[in-house]
Amino acid sequence: MKKLILFFILLITSITVLAQNSTMKSFRLEGTVLNTDTLSEVEITIFGKNSLTTQKAKVISGKFVFEGGLNNPCLALIYTKKIRQAFGVWLVNDTIQADFEIKKRESGSLYFHTQNIRGNQESIDYISQIELRNAIQREKVSENQRKKLVYHFLESYVSKHKDSYLSLHNLSSEIEFGGCDLSSLEDLFEMLSEDVKNSQDGSYFKEKIAKYRKNAVGNRIPNFTLPDVNGDSVNIKSLLKKYTIISFWASWCGPCRAEHKSLLKEKKFFLDKGVKFIGIAFDDNPKKWKDAIIADKIDWWTNLSDLKDMSESKIATLFKINSIPFMILVDEDMKILAVNYLDILKILKEK
Repeated sequence: MKKLILFFILLITSITVLAQNSTMKSFRLEGTVLNTDTLSEVEITIFGKNSLTTQKAKVISGKFVFEGGLNNPCLALIYTKKIRQAFGVWLVNDTIQADFEIKKRESGSLYFHTQNIRGNQESIDYISQIELRNAIQREKVSENQRKKLVYHFLESYVSKHKDSYLSLHNLSSEIEFGGCDLSSLEDLFEMLSEDVKNSQDGSYFKEKIAKYRKNAVGNRIPNFTLPDVNGDSVNIKSLLKKYTIISFWASWCGPCRAEHKSLLKEKKFFLDKGVKFIGIAFDDNPKKWKDAIIADKIDWWTNLSDLKDMSESKIATLFKINSIPFMILVDEDMKILAVNYLDILKILKEK
């Protein structure tokens, strides 16, 4: 399956908005929503330890402004209660102008699409790199060749921008995307400047690498118990077959819902292989969770949830999950055979 926009998407699991720090340099984001005149207010979330003069902004004649201070360049998401940001905006201590369009996914959910960026070059690079990375994903090549292309894509930017937090962000995002092995990402990380490597974001990168090694192929998953859609407790070990796919998702996760459509197309293949599916949702709203199961036609799975957001879920902590969708293939002995959908599909088709 082609996860085209996941590369630079991070879930809001470790965001801190701090009080204004007078030592910080300032940024200004001037936004324009191109295709609506009814939007009255937007909100912003900034990743990392940075500050905002306000977390909400009025939209007047399609325009809004956010200002604040950044310790380091970082990703920001613009959103409302009903509209989420797809790509985000890369903030730097400069004036950045961004044009957005409101678009609708196949699932029906709305999102802000970043149409155009003007101002700082690094902010422009962030958006252009999404297209470059997605183009690699669309290439009709073997997975080994794809990994080489991804490595060269990352290495090219890192080698020219060793002091850039965008370089570090690219490496950190690739951990979730799975286009490069962890050792290659660590090698590229070592190319960065000491200031970037020793930053808080650098420490987070190293922590995330360690977390993903926990879910590495060959490791065994922990046993646990969760309620199913009827509220009955289910022990995970009792469900495992020769091949069991465990998919971590949520009703609010657009890429997860898109992935379900790809999985449904392969339903016959999975059933013929005797593959067991277990869905673990990070939803705190039982109705939205159950409605999504029906809408996405994944009621043939065993669907489990502790009905907690990812930031509060013991399962997210247990598996060290930072973002979704996340998927693993395990055997009846709880050993991880593959991680990420493409690798799982490849292994199963070789069996």
